[in-house]
Amino acid sequence: MRPSVCMPAFLRISVLIFMIFVGAPLAASGQSSNFNIYSISTDNGLPTNDYQKIYYDSKGFLWLASFDGLFRWDGYSITKYLHRENDSLTLNNNIVYSIFEDSHQRLWIGTIDGLNCYDPARNVFRRIPLNGANDKIPVNAILEDDDHQLWLGTSNGLCRFDAALQKATWYAGHGDENIIFCLAQGPDHTLWAGTFNKGIVRFNTRTHRFNYLRNSPGTPEMLPSNKIQCILIDKQQRVWVGTEDRGIAVLDLQGRRKASFDGISRQSLSAHSNIRCLYEDKAGAIWIGIGREPLCFVRDNELAPATISYTLQNGNLPLASITSITEDDFGNTWFATGGNGIFSTNKNKNHFTNLLASTAALPGLVTTVVSAVHESRDGTIWIGTAGNGLVRYNIKGNTRPLQQTPLFGNLAINDIQEDKNGDLWIATWAEGLIRYTPGNGQVQRYYHQPSDSNSLINNDVKALLPDDSLLWIGTHGEGLTVYHLSKGTFTNYRNNHSFPFNMQLPAWVNHIFKDHRNRIWISTYSGLFRWDRKKFVQFSHNADSSSINSNSVNMVCSDSNGNIWIVTEQGLDRFDEQTQSFIHLNQQYELPAYMKSIVCDLQDNLWLGTNEGLIFFQPATHKLLRYDKNDGLPEKTFFQKAAIRSNDGTLYFGGPKGLSGFNPATITALELPARFYFSHLYVLGEEQQPGKANSILSRSLHLTDTITLTQKQSFFTIEFAAINLYAPQKIRYSYKLLNQFSDWINVVDERKISFAHLPPGIYELQVRCTDINGNWLPPAKGLTIHILPYWWQTWWFKVLAILAIIIGITGMFYWRVASVKKRNRQLTAEVKRQTARLEQSNASLVEQHDKIALQKEKLEHSYAEILRQTDKILEQQQQISTQNRELEIAVQQLEKLNKSKDYFFSILAHDLKNPVAALKELSGYLYGHMPEIESGALRQYLKNMHSSSVHVFELLVNLLSWSMSQSRQMQLQPAACNVAAMTKTIAALLEPDLHKKNITLINQVSDCWIYADPQMLEVILRNLLSNALKFTDYGGHVKISARMEEQQGVLTVEDNGIGMSGNTLQHLFDIDKQEVSRGTAGEKGTGLGLVIVRDFLNANNGTISVSSEEGKGSTFRITLPAAIPDEDESTKAVAVQQSIALWQDLPTEKFMKLKGRKLLLVEDNKEMRDYLRLLLSDIFEIFEAEDGHAGYALAKEVMPALVIADLLMPGINGIEFCRQLKADSACSHIPIVILTSQESSVMQASGYEAGAEAYLSKPVSPELLAQVLVNILGKQDATYQRLREQIFSDMPLTAELQQLSAADQEFLTQLIRLVDAELGNQELDATLIAKKMYVSRTLLYNKVKMLTGQTVHEFIKAIRLRKSVQLLLEGDLSISQIAFEVGFNSHSYFNKCFIRQYGAGPKEYLNRRKTGMK
Repeated sequence: MRPSVCMPAFLRISVLIFMIFVGAPLAASGQSSNFNIYSISTDNGLPTNDYQKIYYDSKGFLWLASFDGLFRWDGYSITKYLHRENDSLTLNNNIVYSIFEDSHQRLWIGTIDGLNCYDPARNVFRRIPLNGANDKIPVNAILEDDDHQLWLGTSNGLCRFDAALQKATWYAGHGDENIIFCLAQGPDHTLWAGTFNKGIVRFNTRTHRFNYLRNSPGTPEMLPSNKIQCILIDKQQRVWVGTEDRGIAVLDLQGRRKASFDGISRQSLSAHSNIRCLYEDKAGAIWIGIGREPLCFVRDNELAPATISYTLQNGNLPLASITSITEDDFGNTWFATGGNGIFSTNKNKNHFTNLLASTAALPGLVTTVVSAVHESRDGTIWIGTAGNGLVRYNIKGNTRPLQQTPLFGNLAINDIQEDKNGDLWIATWAEGLIRYTPGNGQVQRYYHQPSDSNSLINNDVKALLPDDSLLWIGTHGEGLTVYHLSKGTFTNYRNNHSFPFNMQLPAWVNHIFKDHRNRIWISTYSGLFRWDRKKFVQFSHNADSSSINSNSVNMVCSDSNGNIWIVTEQGLDRFDEQTQSFIHLNQQYELPAYMKSIVCDLQDNLWLGTNEGLIFFQPATHKLLRYDKNDGLPEKTFFQKAAIRSNDGTLYFGGPKGLSGFNPATITALELPARFYFSHLYVLGEEQQPGKANSILSRSLHLTDTITLTQKQSFFTIEFAAINLYAPQKIRYSYKLLNQFSDWINVVDERKISFAHLPPGIYELQVRCTDINGNWLPPAKGLTIHILPYWWQTWWFKVLAILAIIIGITGMFYWRVASVKKRNRQLTAEVKRQTARLEQSNASLVEQHDKIALQKEKLEHSYAEILRQTDKILEQQQQISTQNRELEIAVQQLEKLNKSKDYFFSILAHDLKNPVAALKELSGYLYGHMPEIESGALRQYLKNMHSSSVHVFELLVNLLSWSMSQSRQMQLQPAACNVAAMTKTIAALLEPDLHKKNITLINQVSDCWIYADPQMLEVILRNLLSNALKFTDYGGHVKISARMEEQQGVLTVEDNGIGMSGNTLQHLFDIDKQEVSRGTAGEKGTGLGLVIVRDFLNANNGTISVSSEEGKGSTFRITLPAAIPDEDESTKAVAVQQSIALWQDLPTEKFMKLKGRKLLLVEDNKEMRDYLRLLLSDIFEIFEAEDGHAGYALAKEVMPALVIADLLMPGINGIEFCRQLKADSACSHIPIVILTSQESSVMQASGYEAGAEAYLSKPVSPELLAQVLVNILGKQDATYQRLREQIFSDMPLTAELQQLSAADQEFLTQLIRLVDAELGNQELDATLIAKKMYVSRTLLYNKVKMLTGQTVHEFIKAIRLRKSVQLLLEGDLSISQIAFEVGFNSHSYFNKCFIRQYGAGPKEYLNRRKTGMK
């Protein structure tokens, strides 16, 4: 076989228009069998779909030439070889025209810029100059002749290249035929060269003579066109010439035309065929690639081309515009296309056909799911589908083998069997049992009739078995049924009197089989059953290893030797007749677990349908082969029991995607080459390129026997591959590393192995792979890995070290004796120098550590303060949001008030009109008729005038009160009010009304004090009592009472009057909705009284509730804050006016010391808190709490500098609050000022006893309060300053400690004692101290900072230095010893700290103290 070498036209547009082919091509004369075609494109990882050349080399690689570079494929991955401008070891151009491997296995690449030779040792390309000027010459074709000379067809003519001498020799013809596109080797040392537009040039490689074949006006019969693109000389010495515009010409060796073909496929838009390539395969067939047309071929010993019939197994790109063809050693024929990627077909993958590949196979077909198959006695294949009924398949002389039947349609078929009369019996889902007579098309159906026990037991029929005059029927859930063909009756478990077993026991039947012994085998989901005409036996899976491997049995068959084979959901079993047990084949072989069907072929080989493809098993030799989609099988999944063997030996297996058919006799064993190679090496994640800088490879990895790695390179990865272009996905790998581990380790998913930190040594990496059937092959050539040791681990270093030790010991002995004194002096000096330097460095480090620790404490405190300020800002934002909501509510209230105002004015106009008019008329009448009126009548007139005046007055008073409450202009001045005295006064005022209606007022108010505005409280009580009198009948009674409940005063006014309805109660306080009612004596009202009561109560933090029942009276209950008698708060307005100027009189120094300090106000009265905040907020940061409990929690959280607390508060009072705060070590240092109206000496003594710093009476003068606060904080600062000075000095601390509170004394004493106990601990810090004192670090920091003005770190250092002074004065230790004793690990740093605190070094300070003592 001589492959042609072809090249497309220079600078031609390769692909213009592709035709879309749907399904298989049209039939043509000479058409071959169907080909399974596999597509590979950019969707599968190819860099491009446009290729000009495809070539298979001797190493097993597939090379692809394109206008975008050169690519190599090993079946797994693509390696790209691209031109790089500044790299001379790359291709000279990305436009690749030709590929050729010579007899020396040298790979030559021709590009638009010249010739390249592949160097496999370094995986690079060498650029080959073709003339002295190193011109860019397109190399279109490459060929080696019989004398192993390399010939190049270029755009500059014909060239012979001597690879040994690296010399190019050019041969020029007699004309301008310089552009050569293709070369072919003919007999008699003749080269056939196709040119661009000058026909064919024949050249004798020995005589160097040229001969020309051209299409000329005188000789048109020689060539149809001079535009030659490819030439092929086949085994029969026929010369096939492919032209660009006139198809193919077939010549003899003398150049005479024997035939020509144009418009070959008849499927082109053009009348002429553009022949792109010609190829003769190993079988002698000629393959023809045509531009924009489908693939064509010529059978061996034939001449006329025809299109092929093929089935595209994947992808949707058409097999057209073929540019290059080649074959490999795996049986593949490869096709490169211009725009559609590459395609392949394999003669070994064409054995399998799909009879129902798509729904287009038969009109009306909507599903390809095949669930049953059967061959009748006449050779017809009957196909049962899962939803499309019954299909007939008959290949005997029928142009349309697939045909519809009367049962074609919406029908799900489970099984098909033929009885002795030739009738077909169909098992269906839900449609019962069907008898079909193919001869006349008659259909008879059998259904389950619930009322007829002799009918079919279940409409879900799964399996059938004709047995002479009986038909065994397996149902889904109701066991077995037997149909008597002659009687036409059914026997089931309900009417069984014929069979000595429970016919319902095998309930869920999958398959029924009769063996050569006439035994019936029933496969079910509850095990396997056997009926030998005498005994019914069940075989179930259990703990016994000889039991059947699963209870889910799918199918049974037997071979010619009578062996029973069973497939289940757990694999394959063989039944042992002697032991009546089962032999599990899955335990002996690597078989899939889920098996669906089984068929025995004519050679007694088993074919198993599984969820992982078809399995071939030869029991005699134990040979195991696997077939899946990689072998041309349409699908790898098959249906339960949908498998048969036809009379001619063809096997059929049904599945979700059709019916697979094949003849096992045509399938031969594959002899596939095994080419394993190590492909890539990565060290520390970087790929090692041979010859590159810092690369450990001098040659490509697959040509390298040993790699040497240092310890720093001991993390590396090795990639590998077994080149298998048949089915690379079926290859598995395992490896072992000799000298490290000897067991084979399977490689999962990836073809690479990574190693890390291998000990020094020499290892051999062995990798083995399987063939396509899963059989392990012997390992290929191993790779030696040499891990170098560190230099101190080498043998020569160890020898030298031993020698050096021996020599050193010997020399040292003599030298040591002579120089020991000198060496001692040198060592002593050196130790001093090094010690001094280390001490200096250590001191510097210790000082830096000290500074860092101090800075860390300050940063932590600053961070906490920033967080607090941030929370405060967020709280202010929340307050602003709340104020906005309050403004919205206020707007709504204003709108409501506006409506109320309108309503009120309407009432006012009506109620004032009558009394004012009466006053006017009466006064005018009296003015004009005074002398004429009698005294009795005059008195009555005056009485009426007085009544009108009173009514007008009441209206005006209520109007004034209501308008002031609604406009919020009434100044609230709360104070302690004596309710008993106030009720007595009001009762006296109401005495005339009580007398008039003979109503008894029961006043049960005794000692009760309310904190409210006195004027408002009086209005509230007067309105409530007036309202009760108004609606109480003559002779009734009104009762007022008071009591104290939880710091609240509760006043109750109840009467036995007329009461109120539910509707009246609901709108009692709505001025615009309530109904103004007259009293029991006809008294008029305005409806404002209760509205004013509610508004005044809201202003004084009070509430009101009403209960009433018509005819039984009403009860009004109000609550107001309780008060201590005679408490008075005043001067708030004055204080507000003085707040700005209050602090301006302070000196600047004091003002700055106080500015920004935190002050906590603990006061239950909001107005008092507002007053104090206005007074103090210009200098202090104010925090507020409403009661003692909240104040205590807030004090612990914010740690204020000062607390002002009220004496009387809800919960705990001011004195108890003061006790709790002073008893807590965290807050005991905080000064407390108590404000109260209680001026008794007993209360003051209690406050001071609780720890309060000051006790001020309300109302307090702003100047007095400011001066008290300044004095308290100033005194505290002075105390802390003296304490700080004493800590830094060596003076005793007892005197100043006594100035502190008991809790602060205890805290400071405990802290100093703890530091003294841990002085020697150099790791002592705030964390350790906080842990030992059981406090938080934040609390410890704040407490120490407040008491001493120092951080915890500074305080610890100060205590260490105080202790050092004591040790110095004792004189028992040196200064260095003292430094280490008090926790300094550096003498120099101790000196620096000592000088900083005491103003002199330790020696100088000691001398001063001794001099002072003297």
